[in-house]
Amino acid sequence: MAVFDVSKFMLEEEVLSSSATKSPAKQREALLKFFVIIAIAISLESLVFVFDAGTKDITTLIYPTLLLVSAILVVVGLGVYQRLTRDDGQ
Repeated sequence: MAVFDVSKFMLEEEVLSSSATKSPAKQREALLKFFVIIAIAISLESLVFVFDAGTKDITTLIYPTLLLVSAILVVVGLGVYQRLTRDDGQ
């Protein structure tokens, strides 16, 4: 499902719309939307792996946990990016 969502986004942004006429705000919005899709995909995948590792072999739980931590870091990075690139005249 995540692959379908990413491919739909890429089709809309790169094929159907002209990137030459996009303002920096629209480009920033597209980048943010892309990274949100990636963060959601990583989060869902890591949660599935955590539950799968928890039922089979608890010793393999470290890898899905690190994947979940990386998803959290992506979300925090998106927050920092939005904070630093906001357009309110400061």
